[in-house]
Amino acid sequence: MTEKVLERMLLIVMWQDREAFCKNYGDGCIGCPFDQSRVCDRATTVWVLEQSAKTFQKYFDEIKERTGA
Repeated sequence: MTEKVLERMLLIVMWQDREAFCKNYGDGCIGCPFDQSRVCDRATTVWVLEQSAKTFQKYFDEIKERTGA
């Protein structure tokens, strides 16, 4: 789960400068986190935040279960 959280954090950081981010994937978007079933067409700021929030919530829920807090 930690890997997913870090992936979403990176997505948010990279989103700050999407134009530069997209230029880094000039190889046909191979490996681009936005290029999943035409996600790039709908990857708005709101979408990025919603996806990240879901992952972060699962992460915190797992911690809560483990610690009993």
